Amino acid sequence: MFRWCVEMALKTALFHLSRVSSNKKTGPIAVTTTSRNSCSASCGMRDVCYAASGPLALHWAAVSNGSRSKQWREHLDDLATLPFGSPLRLNQAGDLVASASGRLSRTFIDGLLSVVKSRRLQAWTYTHHDHTLGDNGKLLRRANREGLRINVSTETEESADLAIASGLPTVLAVSSEETRTVWRTPARNLVKVCPAQLRDTDCNRCMLCHKRGSKVIIAFLAHGSRKSRANQQLTA
Repeated sequence: MFRWCVEMALKTALFHLSRVSSNKKTGPIAVTTTSRNSCSASCGMRDVCYAASGPLALHWAAVSNGSRSKQWREHLDDLATLPFGSPLRLNQAGDLVASASGRLSRTFIDGLLSVVKSRRLQAWTYTHHDHTLGDNGKLLRRANREGLRINVSTETEESADLAIASGLPTVLAVSSEETRTVWRTPARNLVKVCPAQLRDTDCNRCMLCHKRGSKVIIAFLAHGSRKSRANQQLTA
C-alpha cells in the first residue's frame, strides 16, 4: 500500500530546471525547483521557509500550479542535457518526492542517480523527510555513496548529531543572530557556518555542501523576509 502512495506522489510532483540561476547566493549554476507538495509535513521550517516569500515564492507557485513545470520523466530528460561535470543544486525550493507519510520514492532517487552518474554531475540537495522512517535512511546513504549528495536538514544540534551518527551528511538551521562561525556540537561534530553567508562567495565557488568531511555540519543562518519568526522558532 505504501509503495502505491509513494508512486502516486511521484505522479503529482512537478519540476522546473533553471539552467543558469540568477540567485546571487548559488551563483550562475543549474538549479531545480520542486512543487510544494514535495515538502515534508513535519518540516520544522515549513511556516518560516525562505522560499515562501519574495521572488522565489512567485516562481515556486508557478511550478506548483503547473504553469511553469514538467513531470518527473521529462524533468530527468532535461537534467540529462546538462554539460558533463556541471554543478547542480537540486530543490532550491521543495524537497525529494515522498508519500504523504514521508516515505521517499526509490524510483525518483534511482532516476536522479542515473542522470547524475551518466553526466557526472556535481549534484546536491537537502531533505526534511525523516531519515529514520522505513527505508529512507538506506536510500539516502546509497544516494550519497553513489555520488548524489543529499544533506539531512535539522534545526537542533542534537538532531544533527543523530543524523551524523546514522552516516548521513547534515546541515543545521540556526538563528541569524548566531555570532559563532565554527563550533562543536554536544557529540563533538564540527559545525561551520555557510561561507556564502560570511564572505563574498557563492555555491559555485564553494561547493562545501557537496564536498566535505563526513562529520562536518554546515550551519545556515536564518534568512529571507521571515527570518525574525525563524529566529524565534530556532531559539525557543
